[in-house]
Amino acid sequence: MDMLATAFKATKIYRLKAAIGDVRMRQYKRKLRILREAVKANPADKDSLHQYHELDKQRLEYELGEYKERAEFMPTEMAIKYELGVRQYESKHYDEAIASLQEAQVNPKHRVEALHLLGRSFLHQNMKPEAVDTLKRSIDEYDLASTGNAKSLDLHYWYARALEENKQTNEAIDIYSKIVRWNMQYLDARKRLNDLREKSGG
Repeated sequence: MDMLATAFKATKIYRLKAAIGDVRMRQYKRKLRILREAVKANPADKDSLHQYHELDKQRLEYELGEYKERAEFMPTEMAIKYELGVRQYESKHYDEAIASLQEAQVNPKHRVEALHLLGRSFLHQNMKPEAVDTLKRSIDEYDLASTGNAKSLDLHYWYARALEENKQTNEAIDIYSKIVRWNMQYLDARKRLNDLREKSGG
């Protein structure tokens, strides 16, 4: 990091400064992994759990600032817009996340994930029709959507949640039913399916 800092000071090449940020983000991840393993080994250790949550807050704050700066210096890098949108979503800055993810969705590498978080951001902002449409697009863009793998389950679950919120009960029932046929234990899909069927008289 010292070498990178010296090189950046001499050259003002921004990618060298970004490399320093990459190192720091890896350091956060390593420390969080150690604390997470400590909590897993001893769930009753409240001190380790508190340290984990505090460090994760610091990690998020640092990464949010890092990607905001990168987006300013490299505005055409859509991968950076995606990473920024992820941190804005995680920080519950949903309007900002929507703006970043709308740009990021043009990048084929991150299109599915960007659409998924974009749809969930719309849902958090009570923009239900937009959430339904966008979450459906995330499924349509995913090549393995019909396989029921972990990613497919997540995409379908949040699409069903948006349908449910938008009072499209029959459509939500169909999607929850598909999820349950793939994985009966997935989150609360089975309970939501049963509740919707009961309310609709089905």
